[in-house]
Amino acid sequence: MLNFLFFEEIDSTQKWLVEYLKREQTPLVPFCVMSDKQSSGVGSRGNEWESVESAILFSFAFSQSDLPKDLPLQSLSIYISNLMSEFLEKRGFEVWVKWPNDLYINENKIGGVITQSVREFCVCGIGINLLSSHFASLQTQMDKAQKEQFIREFLQFFCTYPTWSVILSNYKLKFYKNYPFSFHYGDKTLSFEDALLCEDGAIMIENQKIYSLR
Repeated sequence: MLNFLFFEEIDSTQKWLVEYLKREQTPLVPFCVMSDKQSSGVGSRGNEWESVESAILFSFAFSQSDLPKDLPLQSLSIYISNLMSEFLEKRGFEVWVKWPNDLYINENKIGGVITQSVREFCVCGIGINLLSSHFASLQTQMDKAQKEQFIREFLQFFCTYPTWSVILSNYKLKFYKNYPFSFHYGDKTLSFEDALLCEDGAIMIENQKIYSLR
């Protein structure tokens, strides 16, 4: 049974859930926290998630033991990002995943996914821009009830737990969309066009295996 908590405003749904899991000896999971606004939301690579006029903002916690047995835990963000991408595609949005965990439409970021482990649990935070005058978004409006329904339907989809091999196979077909982009790693600027997507979700480039851009 899903435990669901709504805040009109909170510093960060991710921080709230992480603190809850650390504090409670036997926490209730699965647990989802949703908020209309965040004052200190956590974005990709530890950056602060910048607020927009309207967004879907939520974090959810679940047991690591529920995940597909073939899923490398270090690729959980890639896995969930691709699940969200597929979920949005079924709703008519042409969303793809910029490796490893950013949600894009065309060349513009509209959202992202972060994950972390706490004890034997995983916490996943997702932010998706719905409307914004300054940033890319889905350009759609939802009220509180519609946002909650969206989240509940996504979590139902998540709980079907498609295997990692299926998700990775689908992602390989779309990985070429990363090619126009470059990224900083160490003291180098590298191009995704030179990267090979590996079976464990890492990328291989210049004989280096990279799991994260943090």
